[in-house]
Amino acid sequence: MQMTVSASTHIKNPTKVQTINRKLVASPSFQSRFHIPKMRTSAVSIFFGSSAVLLLVMLLPSTVEAASEPVCTYRNSEDETIFLKYLPLLKRGQDYVDFGQDGKCLKRAICTDTFKILVEDCVQHKITCANKDRFTGVFPACCLKCP
Repeated sequence: MQMTVSASTHIKNPTKVQTINRKLVASPSFQSRFHIPKMRTSAVSIFFGSSAVLLLVMLLPSTVEAASEPVCTYRNSEDETIFLKYLPLLKRGQDYVDFGQDGKCLKRAICTDTFKILVEDCVQHKITCANKDRFTGVFPACCLKCP
């Protein structure tokens, strides 16, 4: 016995046809003949909910590790905390030049491989307007203003 449901273009009540189709597909005899598995919405929602939680748990440790990466801290002349990193692939730390109110720099802070701050002061460098060109980079040339 073959069951066929067809609809013509002159259907007077399409919702009634949809209701009949749903009842036909939902009937146990139809499902046993055509092997249509029952899928419950609660099982689907549990599956997708647990998948979302599992994905969140898998991503969480990488976020925690990224936030707990060791950094160096330096307190500048304006009492702000500056965070510097040590870059192991380059084998050098980030540096920060601390400028005063007059535009001249006061100190330079460098993050070391042991995550300690190495602070260089302008007074440590013998710099004058005559030998200023021999120094590369911003520090210590920024320690003085030349005409």
